[in-house]
Amino acid sequence: MMKSTKGKGKRTHLEMLQEEYQSLPDESIASASSEPPSFTSKKQQPDPLSIFPTPNARHQQNTDLDLKHFTQMTVADAIDNALLTCINAHFQATQVEVDLQQCMQLLEGLSTSNPHAEIDSVLFEVEEKLSINKKEVQQISRPEASDILFDKAAIGFQANIESLDNAFLDPTSAHLVPTLIAYALALSQHLLSGASEVAASATLQIMRLYGNTLAGLGVKMTMLQTRSLDDIPNKIETVQNRLNFGIVTEVYAMCSHCNFPYAPQNSPISNDVVYPEFCTNQSPLSSPPCNTPLLDSKGRPVKAYEYYPFPQWFAHFVAQAGVQQYAKEFCEAVRNEPAAPSDKVNTWDGDIYWLLRGPDGKLFVEGGDEGCFFFLLHVDFFSLEGTSGRGKHRSTGVISARCLNLPYALREKMVNVYIPGFWQGPNEPAAVRAEHAPLMEPFVSDMEKSYTCGIRCHGSPQLDSATSPGPETTFCTMLAGTCLDLKAARPVAGLLDATSHHVCSTCDIFHQESVLRTDHERWGSADNELI
Repeated sequence: MMKSTKGKGKRTHLEMLQEEYQSLPDESIASASSEPPSFTSKKQQPDPLSIFPTPNARHQQNTDLDLKHFTQMTVADAIDNALLTCINAHFQATQVEVDLQQCMQLLEGLSTSNPHAEIDSVLFEVEEKLSINKKEVQQISRPEASDILFDKAAIGFQANIESLDNAFLDPTSAHLVPTLIAYALALSQHLLSGASEVAASATLQIMRLYGNTLAGLGVKMTMLQTRSLDDIPNKIETVQNRLNFGIVTEVYAMCSHCNFPYAPQNSPISNDVVYPEFCTNQSPLSSPPCNTPLLDSKGRPVKAYEYYPFPQWFAHFVAQAGVQQYAKEFCEAVRNEPAAPSDKVNTWDGDIYWLLRGPDGKLFVEGGDEGCFFFLLHVDFFSLEGTSGRGKHRSTGVISARCLNLPYALREKMVNVYIPGFWQGPNEPAAVRAEHAPLMEPFVSDMEKSYTCGIRCHGSPQLDSATSPGPETTFCTMLAGTCLDLKAARPVAGLLDATSHHVCSTCDIFHQESVLRTDHERWGSADNELI
């Protein structure tokens, strides 16, 4: 009767030797393994192949060597070496685990209140340990185990690093003085001398290369010297972001005929933005589309309007030390009074702050823990080339907003003034076609979103730790009022110019005979004969 070999066809050579070893008498096993294995270092470990004697050497030692005895000796030595390898691998893995746990403890012990030098020292020590452990882990024979261990260590380390603040500059730190010198040199070239971004970025790279070369002439660089040089970036855009200059503008394509703006749209096939080819604006609505070309032969806007998004500017604004504290004091001063005081001494004494409501129907200053900011809008047009007896020929406009929560001295500083954009001219938008409204639309849209939904970002740092950002907070903003002369107030409101006898271009309200008429339900539409 044939024996079944199912399940035995895939046995390895080591399994066959183990079965033969187990079939040996107990006495031969005991005699072969009487000496305990010695656990030595890697340098003292014998060559694993040396436990298998060659056939010639085996016959020279004893030509009558029993095959079973040779097999049990071979298997015993193989088991000893395998056990030794496992113990050494376990010991190395344990050491790596202990080192990583120590790194985690060092990082968990850090906080934003620690001195800057102490944070640098701990990070330097952790990086050194991780570098050593990386080399040890890479020596593991199983590459997948190496990847898993190092990935876990890197993820844990990165998670702790992201909880620390290293996005804010501290000009008082001594080790950043060389870095700030490089920043100032590159920015002065770019902003004052008109150097291109490529030239300014090359200056930064040359400064860092010069510092590394100069430090290499002497003794080994210290940790602070290395940190100072590493803080010099390769691109001028990084410097602008670190110093609050990096607000990216949105470029609108303007119609050269009716001044209607078109927002940039993302292209589905590239990273470039796209614009409509022709203007489709109808002003008034009964007129045909404008159909003026918006782009030149290279696909760029013939006339552009750059808008600075309000949320990005506000995040930079509120990150300054003291701004959030002033806003809270302003709101608390309003809440602490049952009504507006009769004597107006401070900004918060105005009657309007007891009238403005939030999206929930409560007073806007009662926003809870969130910060509440009031802004004052200003719009004006002027001539950059001066005026003459024949009047101005070129008109440039500016839109700006100031935070009413700040004291007057801080409110008027240009660093705290929000400028959504400039109207480049050469002519002022026509009030008869209500061309001011489309220019105001991006700013009004952002203010509406901030009023209803809020802006979530880091708040102002504490005065005793100005380099650490405050906690994330949801801030709400409101346009509390406008500061306009009559020449600008009427066009911004969508009305005709102050010199016109008509109030607007769509109703029949005419000149002084209609002054103080508030019965808007009786206002009629203007016709061609009236206009």
